[in-house]
Amino acid sequence: MVLSKRERSIAIATVAMLAAVVFYVLVIDPELTERANQSVDIDKAQLALKDGAVAQTRSLSVAPRWKQLVAGPLKTNNSDAASQLLPSIDKWAKESGMTALSITQPERIEKEKDFSKFTFRATAKSNAKQLAAFMYRIQTATIPVRISDLTVTAPKEGTDELQVQIGITTIFLSPEPETKPGAALPRESKS
Repeated sequence: MVLSKRERSIAIATVAMLAAVVFYVLVIDPELTERANQSVDIDKAQLALKDGAVAQTRSLSVAPRWKQLVAGPLKTNNSDAASQLLPSIDKWAKESGMTALSITQPERIEKEKDFSKFTFRATAKSNAKQLAAFMYRIQTATIPVRISDLTVTAPKEGTDELQVQIGITTIFLSPEPETKPGAALPRESKS
């Protein structure tokens, strides 16, 4: 079979086009896809590196305050935390001018991650200014304490006499679980 010059040119052009398409599909396209994937991976890694640097900087800036809390006001058991909080509540109430203060001991201790917390319930009589001063003293305290709930009622309408019930929560470091020498560590149950 003899091909004319025109047919030979068409055949060469067709084979060249097919070779170019096969080369693109087998070599160039996978390379471009791989480079795009690498670019995305590099962006993710740079973002993770930036997040790590921010976390490290934040950790370094918080470390001195954390050491101060652990060494000072942050207690390691509930009796120390309670003995720190109760006199403070009494002091804040007296400084604020609140009267008839009564404090109820917490019924339970709640665990949250590395900490445990418990809430004292306090009841007192005050006016709005005294209540504001008491709440300010709690919010600006140097010990770990916060107001968990607050109920204010007015026994007599038209007066500034208030009956206040307030939940005051403190935290302490949970003790590490004790393990006896030679005892196996607790295993996670698979369900």
